[in-house]
Amino acid sequence: MKIFLADTEATLRLGITLGESLTPGSVILLEGDLGAGKTTLVQGIGKGLGITELLSVPLLH
Repeated sequence: MKIFLADTEATLRLGITLGESLTPGSVILLEGDLGAGKTTLVQGIGKGLGITELLSVPLLH
């Protein structure tokens, strides 16, 4: 599935919505170029889950 979002705020809002709807044990795979918005999406997911700590995405090679 590909979703094109207009800006950082839209990416964050999508992440929040995803986080609010995830169930325990859910797995999401994010793939994209540098600067595609993966970290912003994960930060939104964290907010949607109620996580208040800083979240980052590790780089996998």
